[in-house]
Amino acid sequence: MKRYFYQNVQEKLIMRDFLAIDRTILANERTLLAYVSLALTLIISGISFLEFFDKATAHLLAYIFLPSSLFVLAIGIRKYLRMRKALYRILKSRNIPTDELREMD
Repeated sequence: MKRYFYQNVQEKLIMRDFLAIDRTILANERTLLAYVSLALTLIISGISFLEFFDKATAHLLAYIFLPSSLFVLAIGIRKYLRMRKALYRILKSRNIPTDELREMD
């Protein structure tokens, strides 16, 4: 089993620590949204290249962008879920309420 940094901390958490946890959760969600935004941009660009340009180079770019968008989206979702799971384990080990996170084991 992996060891997490916060498992060794035995001090009582103060308000600053809870706010830091909330910022980390929000940053994780914001990162996921950035990956989704990039994937949508690649999809729209690929479709635009297919629809509006007739050159082979534009079609080649479209055929690169479309599968890339799925790859980027998969990476973003994977990173989000891994971080969410790690955050949940840290919170659970510290007996902190996990209203925002559900167990994903």
